[in-house]
Amino acid sequence: MKSNNSKFTAKELRRVNLRWIWQSQIGWNYERMQGLGYLSTMIPVINRLYGDNPELKQKALHVHSQFFNTMPNMGDIIVGMNIAIEEQACSEAGLDVAASVKTALMGPFAGIGDTVFGMIGGAVFGSIAASMALEGNAIGIGIWTLWQVACFFFRFKMFDLGYEQGIKLV
Repeated sequence: MKSNNSKFTAKELRRVNLRWIWQSQIGWNYERMQGLGYLSTMIPVINRLYGDNPELKQKALHVHSQFFNTMPNMGDIIVGMNIAIEEQACSEAGLDVAASVKTALMGPFAGIGDTVFGMIGGAVFGSIAASMALEGNAIGIGIWTLWQVACFFFRFKMFDLGYEQGIKLV
Protein backbone atom coordinates (compact mmCIF):
# COMPACT_ATOMS: atom_id res chain seq x y z
CA MET A 1 0.00 0.00 0.00
CA LYS A 2 2.72 2.50 0.92
CA SER A 3 5.10 3.85 -1.71
CA ASN A 4 8.76 4.58 -1.00
CA ASN A 5 8.35 8.35 -1.10
CA SER A 6 5.18 8.40 1.03
CA LYS A 7 4.88 10.94 3.81
CA PHE A 8 2.66 8.52 5.72
CA THR A 9 3.33 5.15 7.26
CA ALA A 10 1.09 2.21 6.39
CA LYS A 11 -0.35 2.43 9.91
CA GLU A 12 -1.20 6.12 9.49
CA LEU A 13 -2.89 5.45 6.16
CA ARG A 14 -4.93 2.63 7.69
CA ARG A 15 -6.02 4.98 10.48
CA VAL A 16 -7.18 7.56 7.95
CA ASN A 17 -9.11 4.83 6.14
CA LEU A 18 -10.72 3.76 9.42
CA ARG A 19 -11.62 7.38 10.12
CA TRP A 20 -13.56 7.44 6.85
CA ILE A 21 -15.25 4.13 7.60
CA TRP A 22 -16.40 5.25 11.05
CA GLN A 23 -16.91 8.98 10.41
CA SER A 24 -18.16 9.26 6.83
CA GLN A 25 -21.70 9.95 8.01
CA ILE A 26 -20.79 12.01 11.07
CA GLY A 27 -22.50 15.39 11.05
CA TRP A 28 -24.46 14.53 7.89
CA ASN A 29 -26.61 17.49 6.89
CA TYR A 30 -28.59 18.68 3.89
CA GLU A 31 -26.17 21.48 3.02
CA ARG A 32 -22.91 19.53 2.78
CA MET A 33 -24.09 15.96 3.34
CA GLN A 34 -20.84 14.01 4.07
CA GLY A 35 -18.64 17.13 3.97
CA LEU A 36 -18.04 17.20 7.72
CA GLY A 37 -17.23 13.48 7.75
CA TYR A 38 -14.78 14.00 4.88
CA LEU A 39 -13.13 16.88 6.71
CA SER A 40 -12.82 14.93 9.96
CA THR A 41 -11.27 12.06 7.98
CA MET A 42 -8.70 14.35 6.37
CA ILE A 43 -7.61 16.24 9.52
CA PRO A 44 -4.46 14.11 10.10
CA VAL A 45 -3.53 14.45 6.42
CA ILE A 46 -4.06 18.21 6.47
CA ASN A 47 -1.97 18.58 9.63
CA ARG A 48 0.87 16.52 8.16
CA LEU A 49 0.92 18.08 4.69
CA TYR A 50 0.03 21.70 5.43
CA GLY A 51 0.80 22.14 9.13
CA ASP A 52 3.71 24.51 8.48
CA ASN A 53 1.77 26.71 6.02
CA PRO A 54 -1.21 28.39 7.73
CA GLU A 55 -2.72 29.80 4.51
CA LEU A 56 -2.59 26.46 2.70
CA LYS A 57 -3.89 24.66 5.77
CA GLN A 58 -6.83 27.06 5.91
CA LYS A 59 -7.58 26.41 2.23
CA ALA A 60 -7.32 22.63 2.78
CA LEU A 61 -9.78 22.84 5.68
CA HIS A 62 -12.17 24.80 3.48
CA VAL A 63 -11.79 22.47 0.47
CA HIS A 64 -12.39 19.33 2.52
CA SER A 65 -15.43 20.72 4.30
CA GLN A 66 -17.33 21.34 1.06
CA PHE A 67 -20.28 19.35 -0.22
CA PHE A 68 -19.52 15.65 -0.63
CA ASN A 69 -21.94 12.79 -1.08
CA THR A 70 -21.27 9.27 -2.29
CA MET A 71 -21.94 5.70 -1.24
CA PRO A 72 -19.73 5.31 1.87
CA ASN A 73 -18.43 1.95 0.60
CA MET A 74 -17.12 3.67 -2.52
CA GLY A 75 -15.84 6.79 -0.76
CA ASP A 76 -12.74 4.93 0.42
CA ILE A 77 -11.24 4.95 -3.06
CA ILE A 78 -11.79 8.71 -3.37
CA VAL A 79 -10.16 9.35 0.02
CA GLY A 80 -7.15 7.24 -0.98
CA MET A 81 -6.81 9.06 -4.31
CA ASN A 82 -7.16 12.42 -2.60
CA ILE A 83 -4.34 11.67 -0.16
CA ALA A 84 -2.05 10.47 -2.95
CA ILE A 85 -2.72 13.55 -5.09
CA GLU A 86 -2.18 16.01 -2.25
CA GLU A 87 0.89 14.16 -1.05
CA GLN A 88 2.41 14.32 -4.52
CA ALA A 89 1.77 18.05 -4.92
CA CYS A 90 1.61 19.78 -1.55
CA SER A 91 0.45 23.04 -3.06
CA GLU A 92 -2.64 25.03 -3.86
CA ALA A 93 -2.70 23.38 -7.30
CA GLY A 94 -2.62 19.94 -5.65
CA LEU A 95 -5.58 20.89 -3.48
CA ASP A 96 -7.49 22.13 -6.52
CA VAL A 97 -6.82 18.90 -8.43
CA ALA A 98 -7.83 16.79 -5.45
CA ALA A 99 -11.04 18.80 -5.02
CA SER A 100 -11.85 18.44 -8.72
CA VAL A 101 -11.27 14.68 -8.68
CA LYS A 102 -13.35 14.33 -5.53
CA THR A 103 -16.21 16.31 -7.07
CA ALA A 104 -16.04 14.48 -10.39
CA LEU A 105 -16.04 10.97 -8.90
CA MET A 106 -18.54 11.23 -6.05
CA GLY A 107 -21.60 11.01 -8.32
CA PRO A 108 -20.54 8.09 -10.54
CA PHE A 109 -19.19 6.15 -7.56
CA ALA A 110 -22.44 6.78 -5.68
CA GLY A 111 -24.38 5.25 -8.57
CA ILE A 112 -22.10 2.23 -8.77
CA GLY A 113 -22.03 1.76 -5.00
CA ASP A 114 -25.79 2.15 -4.58
CA THR A 115 -26.37 -0.42 -7.29
CA VAL A 116 -23.83 -2.99 -6.12
CA PHE A 117 -24.08 -2.62 -2.35
CA GLY A 118 -27.57 -1.25 -1.88
CA MET A 119 -29.66 -2.80 -4.61
CA ILE A 120 -28.03 -6.00 -5.81
CA GLY A 121 -26.19 -7.15 -2.70
CA GLY A 122 -28.76 -5.86 -0.27
CA ALA A 123 -31.67 -7.34 -2.19
CA VAL A 124 -30.06 -10.72 -2.91
CA PHE A 125 -28.52 -11.40 0.48
CA GLY A 126 -31.36 -9.69 2.36
CA SER A 127 -33.95 -11.78 0.53
CA ILE A 128 -32.05 -14.98 1.24
CA ALA A 129 -31.69 -14.08 4.90
CA ALA A 130 -35.36 -13.08 5.22
CA SER A 131 -36.73 -16.17 3.48
CA MET A 132 -34.53 -18.45 5.57
CA ALA A 133 -35.61 -16.62 8.73
CA LEU A 134 -39.28 -17.10 7.79
CA GLU A 135 -38.58 -20.82 7.55
CA GLY A 136 -36.99 -20.75 11.00
CA ASN A 137 -33.46 -21.25 9.67
CA ALA A 138 -30.83 -19.10 11.42
CA ILE A 139 -28.23 -19.62 8.66
CA GLY A 140 -29.77 -16.71 6.77
CA ILE A 141 -28.47 -14.22 9.31
CA GLY A 142 -25.03 -15.76 8.87
CA ILE A 143 -25.23 -15.18 5.12
CA TRP A 144 -26.29 -11.56 5.70
CA THR A 145 -23.45 -11.11 8.21
CA LEU A 146 -20.90 -12.57 5.79
CA TRP A 147 -22.06 -10.10 3.13
CA GLN A 148 -21.59 -7.20 5.54
CA VAL A 149 -18.12 -8.42 6.57
CA ALA A 150 -17.14 -8.79 2.91
CA CYS A 151 -18.30 -5.21 2.26
CA PHE A 152 -16.23 -4.00 5.21
CA PHE A 153 -13.02 -5.62 3.95
CA PHE A 154 -13.74 -4.44 0.41
CA ARG A 155 -13.45 -0.88 1.71
CA PHE A 156 -9.84 -1.43 2.77
CA LYS A 157 -8.97 -2.70 -0.70
CA MET A 158 -10.64 0.28 -2.35
CA PHE A 159 -8.70 2.72 -0.15
CA ASP A 160 -5.44 0.96 -0.98
CA LEU A 161 -6.26 1.01 -4.70
CA GLY A 162 -7.07 4.72 -4.60
CA TYR A 163 -3.89 5.56 -2.72
CA GLU A 164 -1.63 3.41 -4.89
CA GLN A 165 -3.01 4.68 -8.18
CA GLY A 166 -3.74 8.30 -7.30
CA ILE A 167 -4.65 10.38 -10.33
CA LYS A 168 -3.73 7.52 -12.70
CA LEU A 169 -6.92 5.73 -11.70
CA VAL A 170 -9.10 8.43 -13.23
